Amino acid sequence: MPGTARYQLQITLPGGKLLAIDTPTTSITRYADTFLDSGVYTWQVLALNGNSQELCLTEPFTFQKPILPTPDKGGNDDRQGDDGSDGGDDVPGVGGTDGGPGDG
Repeated sequence: MPGTARYQLQITLPGGKLLAIDTPTTSITRYADTFLDSGVYTWQVLALNGNSQELCLTEPFTFQKPILPTPDKGGNDDRQGDDGSDGGDDVPGVGGTDGGPGDG
């Protein structure tokens, strides 16, 4: 925009905190991957002149980061697999003694 001295990317975090990132130019930069919290984020760009006066402000945009599953720290999960008791791998068709391909 003519007369713009700098831009300010304003990001509102899911908890309501406002984060402002100043830059003298526009560029394509991915910031979403740096935010770890799940929830809804809102962002907009503010154009400022040399006296830090607002020239224009974009409409707000939103994106949502999903809740990531937390790993089971106890080592218990619901996956079935080889318990090592029969010497086989308990995966059908992959060697062992289950009668599938690769069995001796």
